[in-house]
Amino acid sequence: MEEDRPEVDHDELALNLNRNTMTGDWGKIVEMYKQHTLSAIEARINTSGDTALHVAVSIAPEEKVQQLAHVIIGVSELGLWTKNNKGNAPLHVAASTGRLNICILLAAKHDRFSEFKDLVVQELFRNKAGESPLFLAAFHGNRQIFLYLHLLLLEASDKDLKSIDPAYRRNDGETALHCAIRWEYFDLAFEILQVEPSLAYAVNELGITPLHLLASKPSVFKSGSHLGWWKSIIYYCIYVEELEHETVRKESVDLVTQGSSGEDITHKFPENYQTCIAFYQVLLKMAKSVIERCEGRNEDVENPNTQNTGQSERNESQASRIVTKHGFLRRQYADCFNIFHLLYTIFIRVILGFGYESIRRIKQKHVYSVQIMKILVEGQEANLDEFTSGSNPGQTINWPETWADSSNALPSETELEEKKNVRGKEETPKMEKTESPLLILLPEKRKMPETAKIEIPVLVAAKGGITKMVDQILQNFPIDTNDMSKEKTETVILLAARNGITEMVEYILKEFPVAINDRNKDKNIVLLAAENRQTHVLQHLLEQEFVKCKLIHEVDANENNALHLAAQIGKQKPWLIPGAALQMQWEIKWYEFVKDNMPQHFCYQVNKEGMTPEVIFNETHEELVKSGGEWLNKTSESCSVVAALIATVAFASSTTIPGSINEENGIPNLESHSMLTIFAISSLVALCFSITALFSFLAILTSRYEQKDFRRDLPKKLLLGLTSLLVSITSMLISFCAGHYFMLKNKLKDKAFPVYAATCLPIVFFAIQQLPLYVDIVWAIFKKVPRSSNKAISL
Repeated sequence: MEEDRPEVDHDELALNLNRNTMTGDWGKIVEMYKQHTLSAIEARINTSGDTALHVAVSIAPEEKVQQLAHVIIGVSELGLWTKNNKGNAPLHVAASTGRLNICILLAAKHDRFSEFKDLVVQELFRNKAGESPLFLAAFHGNRQIFLYLHLLLLEASDKDLKSIDPAYRRNDGETALHCAIRWEYFDLAFEILQVEPSLAYAVNELGITPLHLLASKPSVFKSGSHLGWWKSIIYYCIYVEELEHETVRKESVDLVTQGSSGEDITHKFPENYQTCIAFYQVLLKMAKSVIERCEGRNEDVENPNTQNTGQSERNESQASRIVTKHGFLRRQYADCFNIFHLLYTIFIRVILGFGYESIRRIKQKHVYSVQIMKILVEGQEANLDEFTSGSNPGQTINWPETWADSSNALPSETELEEKKNVRGKEETPKMEKTESPLLILLPEKRKMPETAKIEIPVLVAAKGGITKMVDQILQNFPIDTNDMSKEKTETVILLAARNGITEMVEYILKEFPVAINDRNKDKNIVLLAAENRQTHVLQHLLEQEFVKCKLIHEVDANENNALHLAAQIGKQKPWLIPGAALQMQWEIKWYEFVKDNMPQHFCYQVNKEGMTPEVIFNETHEELVKSGGEWLNKTSESCSVVAALIATVAFASSTTIPGSINEENGIPNLESHSMLTIFAISSLVALCFSITALFSFLAILTSRYEQKDFRRDLPKKLLLGLTSLLVSITSMLISFCAGHYFMLKNKLKDKAFPVYAATCLPIVFFAIQQLPLYVDIVWAIFKKVPRSSNKAISL
């Protein structure tokens, strides 16, 4: 390797490297690295402090990255770990961009595992935010890279089972499991829980555990997803298997030697070929199974006393795999199951194939989230006291030990400066498993607890008038000092009840029945469900005897009972239905539902402000009643105009008989023709229903728009009016076609019916446009308990 030329201009070299990376001329970059290796390694080519290797790792072909790595290693292996301004080495970039082969390349360039081990445990392996390549792989959902790096970490270091390895978390306490759940990479989260179970107990600096994050995502559960009727049919027809660790673990071992999975070939084809490839894979598996069984039978016939051991073991392992995967099947039915699976796939993907892939991903997410939830909840048995106590979470701010001895043991300014320098090194403390995992300080409400055993140093310093010390403490440990005395904590079951995750509430109560006693500062689980209009959660809670006997009688700090909270309404739309009138209808239904399930005296109980639930309901819903009345007025006015026009046309057509009337006997000349009968009946129906629609809309326009009218009266009138209007429009078009048939039947002959069918397309368009509103009205009238649409709390 040639040495760097002394006359090289570093700025010009960086500019040329930047220019070549922009144009993608990687061959020139490799040549420049060969000529000026040391200078090229240190050259920063952009404002982010990246080197050419950083950029190459993210976008360059793998062979070019390999050439650059060989050139750099020829001088110094540490050149592969040159960091940019954020402290990211090339391996960080490769893990973030999902380039598995390059990650394997960079890790494999180290001569000995011991050297890689040193890089793992030292500061060199983490960026300024404390993120390791392992963490970034989890953050970006790169599951295969995470498994590969975890395998290297597992073999290169001695695992400390009592604490979490720094490679799995960053400076703010966020772990790889937090990231996987936050960004809904549930397959990766499952693997993290299998390889590093202690992460289930980890909390970040806000006191948030992975289970809290899962409890703040109602959309990943079936109870929080709202699908249409057609999508629901496809949803229930789709079968999704739960995640299995054994299969994934074998893939992770193969990644070390091969760098990819040999079985999954679907990623090599365009998306529109995915269904064909899936069919091909099913057929291939069936063919292999039949061939192996035939070979096994032939060998048994030819050599009855000796068998092929390898083939036998292979058949045995395959059969055991099928039985393990589908425990309800016996081995001899495995081929039948493959055939059934093929037919099932054809039916679902072809016949019901509208949006199949998106619905399959939704159901897959639902199945995986429940599986991970069960693992996280079951893992809390060791921390049962913290799970059900409702006490304060483990201290999320790690105060220095010298400050925790007593309130008088204040550090000197020198000690403060030393501790600030230590914190500046961005070392991440290891989180012990014994930390309280299942309580949360909400980010917008995080405060220091009242019940702390020691007085907070910043308060002691403030009392003593040490302003400089207060500033230094707040600079190192920023907290909200405006309202430290208020405690805002919530357990997981309360957060799940607030967000309407029925699956989590049911499972936690099944595993830990005592968790039903949990409460935040002033509300229990029943009050939270009533306040946030979580109907399904409240229905489940009301089935518990303990709730009926005790919890429903409790009140919050303002002496509001569950009916008071159910009567209140916020600014957001609480129900999954459009239109202020229908919103008001469901508000009344919700209030009546809670009222029917509460003791009768709740209706007359007053809070601290002396207000009963009914008074609160009337006052808080005045604006909704006003907007609902305006919407009904506009809708009725528009529809009444159309109904009046149809009534006029229907009356005129009913008095005009095609073919005229015989003057001698007053009988229509075309009386014997069936089309005249259709014309007469359809004209009468159009006239009758158009007048009915007109009267229905007039009744709405003359209504008093009181709150009780929104419960049944107004929605039924609107439903009757829309139905009558639709029938009248249809009948009018039928009468027109029947009357016009006599004019064109001889010219069009057999083509007359298709022409008139096309003439009726406007009614189809009208029905399609009005169908969502019509369905919403029917749903609102006949649905007993509405379904909440409140959004989740963002953590």
